[in-house]
Amino acid sequence: MNATIHMGRRVVCLLSFILALAINVLKAQEISDAELDALLEDPDALDAWLEEEFTGWDFSALGRVGWGRSDNVLLATVNPQTGDYVRSEFEMFLTKLPDDSGEFFSYLSLTDLRYSGVEDADKEQMFLSSTQWKRYLSDRLSGVLKAQYVYFDQILDLSLTERQEARERIQFHGYGLGSDLEYLFTQDDELTFGFIVLREEYAEVLGNDWLGRLEFEWERPFWLSTELSAKLRAEKRDYDERSQRDIFGRSVEGDRLKVNRNSAMIELSKSWGKQKLLESALEVRFLRNRDNGVGYYDYDQWSIDLSLEGEWKGFEARAGIGVDDSEFLIQTVERFNPLPRKKKDYWGELFLRRELGGRWSIYLLAEFEESNSNVVTDEYDVLSGSLGFQIDFGEK
Repeated sequence: MNATIHMGRRVVCLLSFILALAINVLKAQEISDAELDALLEDPDALDAWLEEEFTGWDFSALGRVGWGRSDNVLLATVNPQTGDYVRSEFEMFLTKLPDDSGEFFSYLSLTDLRYSGVEDADKEQMFLSSTQWKRYLSDRLSGVLKAQYVYFDQILDLSLTERQEARERIQFHGYGLGSDLEYLFTQDDELTFGFIVLREEYAEVLGNDWLGRLEFEWERPFWLSTELSAKLRAEKRDYDERSQRDIFGRSVEGDRLKVNRNSAMIELSKSWGKQKLLESALEVRFLRNRDNGVGYYDYDQWSIDLSLEGEWKGFEARAGIGVDDSEFLIQTVERFNPLPRKKKDYWGELFLRRELGGRWSIYLLAEFEESNSNVVTDEYDVLSGSLGFQIDFGEK
């Protein structure tokens, strides 16, 4: 554990140096290995160094290490495998406080699961990085440049029967660059129009594609500390080599697949109590997916998510539940069965954290996911949970 925390502090410092050089706003300082080790051993000295280096900046980070168990590691329809795992997480936030010209925000998240006792599965990883630089163009208008990167690595069980095992490693890289225009009617009433272009690369399974996305969002106060947010999104995905399919699911050679996906979302969020320590959010979404062929990939989906989170005197709690209801227009249960394919996906999460003193906390994370469908191979359910420790860096 000490080695893990020591490495975590070193990562924090090294990331701080990299970001400082990348955005060219901090003055570089030479620091020896001995001085770096001294900072790593003294949290107060580390915070003082970060505060001095990041003048006008707000920095925070956390690390978690926990031990967990899942009753269906590979999300299998048949013959699910139970496994134990070590879950490691790291999150970092870096914000340049607003000045006369603008502001800067960067977020980084890394999750690593190491399994034991699971056939053909040793690990699962996810990495997310999102950066935004906002420039004030006038008193009400701002321009935003944004970049993001997503990576995940997971093994899924695609077996149809217990005797015909089929497992596939899913690896994904997604790179994106985009821009937003934000207009403030009032301090709490904001209109945003933005776009982003992403390159999506799946290893072997789904192929590669380009994705273009347009978004239109409006946020404003609603009633009694409630905020209303409405978002419209249009996406176009163009595959490099993936072919269209006919109504029976057979490949149509020579015609590359293209998909248009349009969605609408409404969210109501509210703060509760005199000190507004509890926050709730209700989100309703509708998604319409259409391909450029006969419509084999066409489907409509309704989603509802509800979340609650709060923090009181060293105790933090977060809970969320949701459901996605999808109905396909062309795909059927079986080739000669005209019944349309349908599925409902449920999810739930509970996170509890209690401070132990100083920067240390103990946490519990429980997650549930279930897919119900009239196509047997779509169905699975999984319950997992982990218990571990969290350490916070930055200002306390």
